[in-house]
Amino acid sequence: MRYPIVQRSLDVDGVTDR
Repeated sequence: MRYPIVQRSLDVDGVTDR
């Protein structure tokens, strides 16, 4: 599943694996 969770500095489609 993909959700707009930008807890880290990851600008990957606004989705982070962690």
